[in-house]
Amino acid sequence: MKRLLVVFTLVFITLSQINCSSNSNGGGSGSQSQPGASAPDASPAIPITAAELIEAYRMEGPDGAGKYKGKTLAVTGTVARTGKDYMNKLYVNLKSETNSVMQVHCTYNEDQQAAMSSLKEGQQVTIRGVCEGRLSSNVNLKDSVLQ
Repeated sequence: MKRLLVVFTLVFITLSQINCSSNSNGGGSGSQSQPGASAPDASPAIPITAAELIEAYRMEGPDGAGKYKGKTLAVTGTVARTGKDYMNKLYVNLKSETNSVMQVHCTYNEDQQAAMSSLKEGQQVTIRGVCEGRLSSNVNLKDSVLQ
């Protein structure tokens, strides 16, 4: 059992590192990616509920739901929690009533902190962001803004 826990931890760390390196390679330095954060606002967003997005990734596996990856989405769901994640990024998680395990993890830039940090657990919201795909039990959105 202990060995299984160690293997799981190493796999999780490896996946986290892959996710971090793809984020830093795709957007340059953190300060350069913030001006690009306005780019998703200019493109039309695909409206979808948190439940629909979670179900699409649940049904198609970790790399599934390719039709959403890289696309700007307007995700409507219920706020599960807010805070800073393990990468020290500000986030809001949206939950689904139909899947208690998976959530939509919406990271946002500091210029959105006032609007996003005022959200309360249980509140219905629509958050716009770029879908990065699934990591573990989260479907990730970046450059998120409150609609």
